[in-house]
Amino acid sequence: MHGELVSPKKFTEADQALAHAISSLNSDVNAIQEVDHFHSRTDSVNQSASIAAAAGHSYWAFLPLFIVEVDRVRNIVASDPQIISSQNPHDLPSYGITITSKQKPDLWLRKDFMRAKFGKWMTIHVAGNPTKIFARDHSRAALAAIYEDKIVINTHLSFIWPFNALSFLQLLKWGRELKREYSREVFIAGDFNLRHLFFHSGWNSYFSHLTFPVWKTDRQIDYLLGTIPAQVRYEVLSLETSDHCAIVVEI
Repeated sequence: MHGELVSPKKFTEADQALAHAISSLNSDVNAIQEVDHFHSRTDSVNQSASIAAAAGHSYWAFLPLFIVEVDRVRNIVASDPQIISSQNPHDLPSYGITITSKQKPDLWLRKDFMRAKFGKWMTIHVAGNPTKIFARDHSRAALAAIYEDKIVINTHLSFIWPFNALSFLQLLKWGRELKREYSREVFIAGDFNLRHLFFHSGWNSYFSHLTFPVWKTDRQIDYLLGTIPAQVRYEVLSLETSDHCAIVVEI
């Protein structure tokens, strides 16, 4: 929720709460959804760079999903910057997903999915209160960081069925294609907006835990998947700046 104070306890300033939340994760790679980029509602800051700084990471990439114009928002088009990064910065007011990293990626890649053609009523947190709104979908995509020893993908799929399910299948297919092309293990993190996953062979889910909403968790819609069987340790954290729990996984 772009660093909004959802359940304030210790902090009264959203940016301070976000910085503290990120630094407390002590992670090597962050995969974060619902990030603002020079958006006026969050003081026109580069949240990806702020998140990277709080994590002690030197590298970040932001994948815009909609553009913020003076009097409206619009979905991403081919003429817009497709990936904005620490190596290729841009001040385009927008909203999307981010990967930050200690390790330098060799390459950033984008994969676009179909956007839902209709909206639905849903409950979000507004000024500390669950509020029902009618929401329309925006552009959906995934961001991949290609490292010398692994591939990490971050995504935020549609909240509307069956577009989320169809995108999930495309996501797994893309992950398999990247594994074959680069001969590296693939990890997929993100908010899939799916309560139940339907796997093809070759994928492992590294944790099972309710993740949403933080004020009364009753479903898992956030996941970390991988192509390698692994023993993991994970921790589920309820932070002040998100309506989802943060999942910290050590592989």
